[in-house]
Formats: sequence, structure tokens, C-alpha cells
Amino acid sequence: MNRTTVRVVAWEFSRRGGIEEVSRQVAETIRGSGAHRLEVFKFPKGNKLAFLAKRWIEMTLEREAIYFFMHPYIFEQFRDIWSQSDAPPAVVWAHGIEVWGNFGRTHASALPLASKIVASSTYTKERVLENFPEANVSVAPLAVHCDPAYHYRSAEQPFELVTVGRLAGKERYKGHDLMLEALAFLKHKGRVIHYNVVGSGDDLGRLQLRAAELGIAEQVLFLGYLPDRDAEKVYARSSVFAMPSHVIKRDSELWSGEGLGLVYLEAAGHGLPVIACDEGGQRDCVINGKTGFLVRPDPREIAAKIEYLMDNREECRKMGEEGRRFVARNFTAKKFRGSVLDAVKEAAGLRHGTEYSKVN
Repeated sequence: MNRTTVRVVAWEFSRRGGIEEVSRQVAETIRGSGAHRLEVFKFPKGNKLAFLAKRWIEMTLEREAIYFFMHPYIFEQFRDIWSQSDAPPAVVWAHGIEVWGNFGRTHASALPLASKIVASSTYTKERVLENFPEANVSVAPLAVHCDPAYHYRSAEQPFELVTVGRLAGKERYKGHDLMLEALAFLKHKGRVIHYNVVGSGDDLGRLQLRAAELGIAEQVLFLGYLPDRDAEKVYARSSVFAMPSHVIKRDSELWSGEGLGLVYLEAAGHGLPVIACDEGGQRDCVINGKTGFLVRPDPREIAAKIEYLMDNREECRKMGEEGRRFVARNFTAKKFRGSVLDAVKEAAGLRHGTEYSKVN
């Protein structure tokens, strides 16, 4: 049996992060398909090493292969090759902010040269099409594993909130400040709620000071980075996952926001209702009013949803269960595998000049 060679070109597979997780899932899908031969190229971020990697890929270019670029910025460096009519098919993964707005139009300008673009969310697909209306774009729902040790949350369990995300000064759009302000507002109403903050970064000291200024330091537990096993214990004792990450649009600079927000799906997989902003890729992760709430980046609106869930514990629990079912139905390994292999099949069809038709 002749197997198509698929060359996956990615920055990293071993580090923990959303882009790395997507790269791993794509490589594992192709490797496990049996229909394709996988070759992996790690593409360094350093200028000198990246130049050498680029030269190696150019020198070993296989025109009968399909190239799967795991970031538009990597593909951008091969514009000269894929501008040629006899270039191999290229599938490019679009994660989020790198393709949004004017910045994305400029810094990911090679995207229209790709045979196929795969986006991590509907929001990112829409932004790609705003910049490149003729682009061939589809959305691939990532595979998320639901917590096998599901924890039943009774009305008697202490009501706690949890956020999991980096505490970085450059990523304040994730909404930690909004959460602290919402908790301060609730405290003024006599509602004292414990808040677990999982994550590390250079903004930790400022956030600790901000919690003290708002008079809620005793309610907020900054836990730092936690390995998966310990993070699962925090999920288990929490009642609601809240991360009001929002989109910040800029005229010519990189936008801020969640390309998808894998952590929202992971939280839902642990049976937690989710509070997220109605902006960005997290729109694919939350069914408003059923698995959680989509809100504006307004601390009072966030506080109102927290208070509602606190006062309606049975509905809170049912939302978490529905969120778990939503993830189990829609973000499966089978669906992700189908999306990736469909992209490969479509690219192969375009290479041979045949019309692509998706087989369900």
C-alpha cells in the first residue's frame, strides 16, 4: 500500500501549552492513521537555528509529500517556496491572535498560499476570512479528556471559585483583575467567597497587592504552578471555573485574547460550570445559560453570575454536568482525528487535481 508522507513542521511538542498540545495531537493522529507516513521537523525559534532548519527543509523538499505547518509564522518563512506553482500541498494551523486583525494580515500574509487552513475556533476562522476572504478554512475541535474521577458536588460543599492561567504582565486580558474586583464587590454585599488562583508569572506580586488593596487577600489563594494531579484536586474542591478573558483589539499591533481557551474545556470536563467573556475562541467552549455564562468584561456582571450560581447550587451542579456532557460529545479524539485526516485528504486531492469530497 502506498502511503502519503505527511511532514509536520512545529516549534515544540514537549512543552506544556495550547499550541504544543495541538501539535502533539496532530502528530499522533497522523502517526496512528495507518494511511500516512509521518515525518516530524522541529523548527527552532532562534534566528540562527531557524535559518538552518529552513535550509534543511528546503534542501530535502519532497514534492509528493503534504506539509503540515503548525503555526502561520513558520509557514511565513517558506513564502518563496509556496509561491511557486509546483509547491507541495500545505496545511497551516491558525491558533488565534497571530492571524487576527491588521497585525495578522501583515505577519501571516502567506496564509492564502496554503492549500488548507485549520482554525482552532470559529472566532479565529472568522478573523482569517476577514483578512483573506478566499482562504479555505475549517475548524477542528480539539480532543479533551474528561476527568475520569468525576466529583459529585453537593449543595453542602463549600462554594469556591477557580481560575487556571498564566499570571503574566503581558496577558492581563485573562481577567484576574476583573475577578478580584468582582469578589470585592460581592464582599461589600456580605458574600465572602474563596478563590483559588492556579498559575505563575511575573504579575503575581501585583495581583497579590491588588487583592490586599481591595480587602480580599484572605479570600484569595495564589497556588502557583501545579502539576496536573494537584490541579485536579483544586478542580475537585471548586464549584465554578471563572476566567473572564477578553479580546483587546489594536490597529496595527498584536491583539490579545483566547484563540480557543483549552482550559475552559478542561474545567468543563471536570464537571464545573464556566464563566467566560462573550469574546474570542471561548465562545466555542461555553453554551450560555446551559454549561455556564458568557458575560461582558464587567466585574459587576461577573459578580452577578457568581452570586447566582452560589444561590442556586443545584442548578450550578447541573450546569457542570451538562458542560461535562458537552465536552464529551463535541471535543473527542474521534472528531479531532476526522478533522485532521480530512484536511490531509483534501490537500492530497488538490495535489492530484481532483475534487475533494468529505466522507463522513
